[in-house]
Amino acid sequence: MYAAHHPCWDAKNRYGLPDSMPMSFDEIAHLFTNTKQPEPDYRVQLRAYMNKHGIDQHDVVSACGLSKESTNEDYKAALEYAKTLTGGN
Repeated sequence: MYAAHHPCWDAKNRYGLPDSMPMSFDEIAHLFTNTKQPEPDYRVQLRAYMNKHGIDQHDVVSACGLSKESTNEDYKAALEYAKTLTGGN
């Protein structure tokens, strides 16, 4: 099961799911039992925003200092930075 967009399929991810996971209800069951709203996965939102607006990923990564150790808050800040490149649209 895929939770990230690819040219071969359309997928969206508002729940911080991994990009790919086994095709099993167990992988997503927690989405139906937890009433607390999960924090948005800004890494996924940043990737989608850059793809939609044709922003070079390397420019944002280097400007914001993103790395494998970056937190969700770091990706949120990078998303805000990316929005400044396009006038916030």
